[in-house]
Amino acid sequence: MSRLSLALCVLIAAPSAAQAPRITPAGDPSVKSDTIYRLAVNPADYQDQTFVYLLDDGVLRFEADGRSSRTYRQVVQILSQDAVEGWAEQSFSYTVGHERLTVNWVRVLKPDGTVISAQPSREQESLAPVAMEAPVYSDTKVRRVALGGVAPNTLIDYSYTIERLQPNMPGDFFSGWRVTTGRLTRRSRLIVDVPASPLSWADISRWYAGVSRDRFVLSPEVEREIATVVSGATTLDDSLRALHRWVAQDFRYVSIALGTGGYVPRLPAQVLETRYGDCKDKATLFIAAARRFGVQANPVLLSSSGGADSTMPTLAQFDHMIAAVERPAGRLYLDLTAELTPYGELPFAEQGSFAVVVRPDGTGEPVTLPVDSAGANRSETHLVGDLSADGMFSGRFTETSRGAQQYQLRSALARELTPIERQRFSIALANELAPGAAGDSLQIFNGRDLTAQPRISLLVRGARMSRPSGKSDILTLPLRNFASLDVVSRLEAHLPRRFPIDVGEVVGPVKLVGDFELTLPAGWTADLPPNVSETSEFGSYTAEYVQTGRLLHVKRTIVGRKGAAPPDRAQALIAWLRAVSKDDVSYIVLQHGQ
Repeated sequence: MSRLSLALCVLIAAPSAAQAPRITPAGDPSVKSDTIYRLAVNPADYQDQTFVYLLDDGVLRFEADGRSSRTYRQVVQILSQDAVEGWAEQSFSYTVGHERLTVNWVRVLKPDGTVISAQPSREQESLAPVAMEAPVYSDTKVRRVALGGVAPNTLIDYSYTIERLQPNMPGDFFSGWRVTTGRLTRRSRLIVDVPASPLSWADISRWYAGVSRDRFVLSPEVEREIATVVSGATTLDDSLRALHRWVAQDFRYVSIALGTGGYVPRLPAQVLETRYGDCKDKATLFIAAARRFGVQANPVLLSSSGGADSTMPTLAQFDHMIAAVERPAGRLYLDLTAELTPYGELPFAEQGSFAVVVRPDGTGEPVTLPVDSAGANRSETHLVGDLSADGMFSGRFTETSRGAQQYQLRSALARELTPIERQRFSIALANELAPGAAGDSLQIFNGRDLTAQPRISLLVRGARMSRPSGKSDILTLPLRNFASLDVVSRLEAHLPRRFPIDVGEVVGPVKLVGDFELTLPAGWTADLPPNVSETSEFGSYTAEYVQTGRLLHVKRTIVGRKGAAPPDRAQALIAWLRAVSKDDVSYIVLQHGQ
């Protein structure tokens, strides 16, 4: 059988043959323990680290049918007491029925190789815990071991092997490896022995279409429920919106990843009966219902984190499923697990990610999911009112949001508030603007109404917004300040930069607007700060200060971007952040005049 062998970061002796070495219970003969132990460091030289890796080693072998063997070994030197608790308890997980776990050894030693503890002092195996929120029931087991004798300046040497005996998909293989551990690592090696012909995305699409082909069947009970759900719809798009809301909100999220359940969805009748399902269950129910109305709808495989690599075809990269719906105006993507995401929108984490649309005939379409513009991910606050001569403000606050910025409001208002909760909400909102302020006439929306514009509004009274200072007043600006000189200091401390800059982590693809209109007492004038307007590859920022008659108008707008910038653009980023930070204005002096 033709094979490929890959060795990465080979800093210790390795077999000369182009294949993975044969690992025995005594370890890899090519890795000499006494040689590794001699790499121990002087803890006094690394006082900023609690532990270091003397060895980080992986030997992986994958067969053409999808079976595999992965053996890992780490030798860790404990440098301080802070690391003891984290390393004295170890856990190893594997999937029952598909994998076999062998803990080759776990021992604690002195740096000279003297054995303190040759085996765990306690060992226990149990099913993986199930979270109360978004529970996942799986075949995963966890073996936990407790180590005795772990203390500063001791070594922990452990090795384990996971054998994949029954692959989910024949021929599929995948594994990850940290090239950089974030810690001092004295020796690192990865050997991978793989088939010469890996799978393609077409293979994965064909396989998934096969295992899910009989899952899109609607029982009479489901048909009757669907008829009820769409009874008020007047158009086909209205019906699709109603189906989307029904599946997204009326079925709680529970994942049954037992046996083949990790990839094969349950029948719509089962989902209806239990009133729960995971991503593939919900997407399958919606797709089957949409097809019932003659709409072309198909499953879409992707990574829930948006991190799938289009150059590495493997089923293991996909842990999520959504639906693609073909409409005359274009294709829509729907995540049926995102109960607060409006019809036709995608959660932010999935936007721009790689995915594969699987058609009924088994053909697949690799796609990049759409990305909302920064303007679509928008949050605006408006505060309009009057300032009395004694510094008290009264007016109205309004906040609107959409896109990635809508979820905080939707989550807060996802259920009906009681009268007491409305009162507390009003007080809290008013006090965010000015401590001691009162709020009333609260206007809110139903966060679960996916057709509603996320908007809240409140009358604000009794808010002390300025305080006297001689013949003037000091006005506190109730707007967000985007100055970030602390970030500048951290960036400058790590120059020159070695890695690319993630532009999306600077501000993000969002547009944030803060708008303040204040009618001043007669004769009062504001000492206006200078306007600021700064644009770069990392975003744009404007701050405007204007007084027209008695009306003082302050507006701040920041717009971020996505992408990557080379390391040498760090100085440009620092310069832009410094320029934005020139608008570090929290107060404005108001002159009383005559």
